Amino acid sequence: MDDLIMNAGAGGSAASPMAVFSSALSSGSATQAAPVAEEKNKNSKGFISFSCAMSAMMKKRKRQVSKEDVALTISSSVGEYGENSGTLPIDLMVEILSRVPAKSAARFRCVSNDWNSLLRSPYLTNLFLKRSSARPRLLITFQAEGKWSFFSSPEYLISEQNSNLVVVDNHMDVPKDYSFGVCVPVCGLMCTSNEWVLSRKRDARMMICNPSTGQFKSLPKVRSCRGNVITYIGYNPIEKQYKVLCMTIREKPFKFKAEEHQVLTLGTGKLKWRMLECSVDHYPYYHSSICINGVLFYLAMKSESKEYMTVSFHMKDENFMFIPNQDLLSTLINYKGRLGGIRHKSFGFMDGGDVGFELWILDVINQKWIRSIHVLPPMWKDVVAETRVYFVGIIGSCEVVFSPFVKSDPFYIFHLDMKSNSITRVEIKGTGPLEGQAVYTFVNHIENVNLIIQARKHQVLTLENGGNYYGEFVDCSIPHTPKCVGICINGHLYYKAMENEYQLMIVRFDIRSEKFKFTTINNYEAVQIQFLLRTLIDYKVKLGALITDLDGMFSRATTCIEFWVLDDVEEHKWWRHYIPPLWESLVENYWLVIVRMTRNGEIVLTSLELYDPFYTFCYNMKRKTITRIKIQGMEAFKGRNIFTFTDHIEDVRLMEAIMATKAG
Repeated sequence: MDDLIMNAGAGGSAASPMAVFSSALSSGSATQAAPVAEEKNKNSKGFISFSCAMSAMMKKRKRQVSKEDVALTISSSVGEYGENSGTLPIDLMVEILSRVPAKSAARFRCVSNDWNSLLRSPYLTNLFLKRSSARPRLLITFQAEGKWSFFSSPEYLISEQNSNLVVVDNHMDVPKDYSFGVCVPVCGLMCTSNEWVLSRKRDARMMICNPSTGQFKSLPKVRSCRGNVITYIGYNPIEKQYKVLCMTIREKPFKFKAEEHQVLTLGTGKLKWRMLECSVDHYPYYHSSICINGVLFYLAMKSESKEYMTVSFHMKDENFMFIPNQDLLSTLINYKGRLGGIRHKSFGFMDGGDVGFELWILDVINQKWIRSIHVLPPMWKDVVAETRVYFVGIIGSCEVVFSPFVKSDPFYIFHLDMKSNSITRVEIKGTGPLEGQAVYTFVNHIENVNLIIQARKHQVLTLENGGNYYGEFVDCSIPHTPKCVGICINGHLYYKAMENEYQLMIVRFDIRSEKFKFTTINNYEAVQIQFLLRTLIDYKVKLGALITDLDGMFSRATTCIEFWVLDDVEEHKWWRHYIPPLWESLVENYWLVIVRMTRNGEIVLTSLELYDPFYTFCYNMKRKTITRIKIQGMEAFKGRNIFTFTDHIEDVRLMEAIMATKAG
């Protein structure tokens, strides 16, 4: 078959439908499509093979004793001529990606837009979180040289291998030029604490941080006339929701108490503090808190009677409850899913002079504490010596980790096996030759690849008559994250998006009323559709979508197309269309994406990079005919990113005229 030839610069209609081509003429004008174009072309830059990861995963399944993180190795599987040497189903890709280290998952977002969408999807991030909870990590953080640094290592290196040396990885560094405290991390997120007191800055703002993704976000300033504000962070596993609890503190002589209780919920749109009521005046201790099964616990003292107690704050109902303590506890811990507490002779620290400590476990039914005493081994005195340490937490079933308060070089932590009553000093390598900084050590840290910042604000820019324009915020009842380029049909703008949970939905925005409507897909198919649904189309004035099973791309190996019409979304009806054999010989070695469906019912496909020669492909699904169109006139821009559009309408009016009058 001879190719049709179209001159890009010609003013006539050499071929139908009419197409418009836009080339990125400078490297500085790249858009979101640029990474995709660079990764997916016939020079093998972006088709990914999981063969190495599959091998590692299969070995792990066969050898249950191996607990090393599975490393995903990226390698090209497209030869010189673009032939595919093997692909994996989406469900297997998700399975593999949910097992790789968080640092690798963060790097894989740079592979392509589709990979970025896949790795940010709620389904995969929640699955990753579930898998990560089975492989907890040691987390170390401190502030030095104007930055907040994070380091971590698999926890089993300390407990199961009984190692004397552990090398940690540096996750991220956050700019921070003043002192602050740190809350115990909850489900992968951390929050700064007590910044007003330690920094002596009244304009200091708390910060949420995810060490796994490298993201951090400042929280709104707490409105209070008090200088001291204590904060805690908690997580509700049922609603998958993080909340930050803060209290403003009054510190007059013999009048210590929290006066204002406020809570902030993450992921619900605009971040805003809400006031809470608390029936008992108390003074919270900022140094110790723990969140267990959606309940945040922290140590406190009653303001009037000076009695010690533990306060529980239920993340779902936002109610306070109060548990009396028989004595002053040093810290709270998670003991096999139950609330526990530690008490020793000196409230703040332990050293080689200590001979034991008390372990308190809460009887939830009777709301009473059960006490047991653990005597430290004789070698504790020589191993710990004069180092001042604090009780970090319990790993495994009965193994305690102690850490110094201050960074040293070399830096050591201490591992106590309560069952065998043996103590081991473990050197931590990789934190740098720094000394004297306050260091925070945590156990049972869970890696979380969920991003803190998602699209929440919605703003509309309206062009008025006379050349004026203005922007305003519009309300949206369901927070969501857009996932693809939109399409406008009869005054309605459609785009694919994801909710906070596992749901894919199609969002419809009415241009006239500026209202949102949502069509949600709840069945299992949505798990795969969300990764493959790449292009929305106008199908006979109805919203349609075209899906391929090859990472949203088309190649000579493509054999069928899934076609979806919005009217059938409730019944989940699919139309599977098989491509004729002629497709393979015409497409050759090109990687193509769907541009749009024309008014004549033809699918237009093109590459994302400008080749020489450059082709577009028109496929008529009704007649099953394929036309390859050669585009001439853009040879000088070879190798640039290109964006192709169909059904473009020429308008000879100047922009000033369009903005000054209503469009006809």
